[in-house]
Amino acid sequence: MTGEGSGDGSDEGDGVQGDGTGDGAVGYGRPPLDTRFRPGQSGNPAGRPKGPRSLARDLIEELQEPVAQGEGAARETLTRQRAILRALTAKAQEGDPKATAMVLALIDRLSWSDGSFRALMRED
Repeated sequence: MTGEGSGDGSDEGDGVQGDGTGDGAVGYGRPPLDTRFRPGQSGNPAGRPKGPRSLARDLIEELQEPVAQGEGAARETLTRQRAILRALTAKAQEGDPKATAMVLALIDRLSWSDGSFRALMRED
């Protein structure tokens, strides 16, 4: 033997980096130190690819978008959902029968889905 893999535990001449303590050893499951992940660095920075977006998720995001409403000093920022509900209730208040039916249907649906809507109505 010429010093390569003599089996005596010494790492001299067998092509292994480091001092034999396992810190810098290169082999199966042990890449060179300069190519190993740094502490806190992910092996997959982009993460798992996101699946296709659902209609429900898109609708929720659109309804949560802020919109400016009003003129001049009375201008305020609301979510689209809040702006739609405000316009719907205003039309119902003016006497629009379709808007009134929609508001009443929403109240009925929310009051039966869980008790939280009824509790909110009682707070006012």
